[in-house]
Amino acid sequence: MKGIIFNITTPFDVYFFLNLKKYALESYNLKTVCIITRSKQMAGLTIFLDQISEIKIYVDAQDCRYFNPNIFKNSLAVIRLSNECKKYKNYILITTDKSTLISNVILSRVKESILLQYPISLSPSLKINYALTLYCNFFCHILKINKVIVNKYTEDEIEHQISLKKNVSNLLYIEETSEGDFLSIPFEKKAKGEEIVIFGSRFLDWKFSTPKMVKEVVDCFEKLKARFPYAGYQYIPHPRESNKEVALLQSIFNNEMIVMEANVPAELLLQQIKNNKFCISIGSTASKQAYLRGFKSYVLYKMLFTKDIVDIFDSVHSFLPKEYFLTDMLDIDKDYQRCESGDGDFEAFHRIMLKYNAVKTVMGR
Repeated sequence: MKGIIFNITTPFDVYFFLNLKKYALESYNLKTVCIITRSKQMAGLTIFLDQISEIKIYVDAQDCRYFNPNIFKNSLAVIRLSNECKKYKNYILITTDKSTLISNVILSRVKESILLQYPISLSPSLKINYALTLYCNFFCHILKINKVIVNKYTEDEIEHQISLKKNVSNLLYIEETSEGDFLSIPFEKKAKGEEIVIFGSRFLDWKFSTPKMVKEVVDCFEKLKARFPYAGYQYIPHPRESNKEVALLQSIFNNEMIVMEANVPAELLLQQIKNNKFCISIGSTASKQAYLRGFKSYVLYKMLFTKDIVDIFDSVHSFLPKEYFLTDMLDIDKDYQRCESGDGDFEAFHRIMLKYNAVKTVMGR
């Protein structure tokens, strides 16, 4: 019998799959199972995971990852995950990730999959790291999983980016785009209010962080407070940020910021907000999510970083209106075209499900 495997690697996946199940999968009679990457980011989300599936398989991110120095433990974790996947060989995998080792293993063990991605523009700073690509592919060959390409940033090497050598079939973009087939989650139009949402960032811990950059970040938020002294401020922390950023910003906002739960996805918190003035962040992906959910949303990074770092952020914050990118704090509250596609669109998703012989049992979207 057909079923669905949800590959959950981040808190965003929890939000997205909750809505996908509600709006698109309610018309199918399919069993579901979640394969969950265990991490600090996922702590406290059990109540939401229970709504997605009763069957949950946890895989420790520290045991099953590329570049794990304990090759024996790594191999054992891959074998265990492969054996779990065999139990659900007839299921359809739905995943937003194809780069982690856990995702690669699952994609290598299932026949039918749907990959959900944002349309992105590749950073010109990305170059292939041939030594690490060779190392990873030797490991992939031994374990009979998909081959990968390991990229690095040429200037300030923030992190490595790993991608599969072959394209995953049945790609859907998670927003309306001219790049290809897509799906979009419905949202309610937001009424104007006096609440400002700030999405947190780990700007004190970034490898490229400098005292000058931190001062410029502080200046931006001081100007924000001066511009809107009577607004209410809600702060949604980054899942991995320390308390240092919160303490610094609270000193700017006179300890009047309402700090939301760090272990609840920003997207789930945004769904509960009915009235909003705008959202803002240094460069959080939650800012893009806010825009796509009908909020007025801004990012600051073009005012703060060098071109190499801006290019990296641009690859994530792509296909967005120019007003979204602040170059002057005075530009806030000027004319702004909000995202208007709030009805949701699952036509392309249903076409793929039909190709996989997953038939609707009731009328639905």
